[in-house]
Amino acid sequence: MGRKIIKILTQKLVIFIQRGVAMARRVDLLTNAELTEVRKLQIRMLQSNSISKTKMYEKEIRDIVRDAEKRYFDLKDEQEQDNEVISRLQGVRRKGKTEGILEVVQALLNDGMSLQQAANYTPYDVSELELLLKQHKKRGQIV
Repeated sequence: MGRKIIKILTQKLVIFIQRGVAMARRVDLLTNAELTEVRKLQIRMLQSNSISKTKMYEKEIRDIVRDAEKRYFDLKDEQEQDNEVISRLQGVRRKGKTEGILEVVQALLNDGMSLQQAANYTPYDVSELELLLKQHKKRGQIV
């Protein structure tokens, strides 16, 4: 009887150590509540006299860690998608500002203001402004 208990305890300890090492790599993904629950389950594993209970506790720990990993990767994917959207919006905003500036400059030019005078009211110098106006005229954006 004594050897059987020692064998069970040894098996539990080996499982506990293996799972503990694997979980330690993911501990930063767990919330405080999840970490507390995992610690309670680990204590129950060590106190258990049954391999089946030990495996049940181990499964619960794996489920908690798997859920935390899923939550982490879902949030990471959302963040990457948000960054892509923000990048596109910033590009559109820059393009919209440029187009707005060019429309105003074109209106000033149509009213008789020189390009050099109009350039004073923009973040562009005369040569940049000429190039941008030519490009937008080619695209048909400015009439």
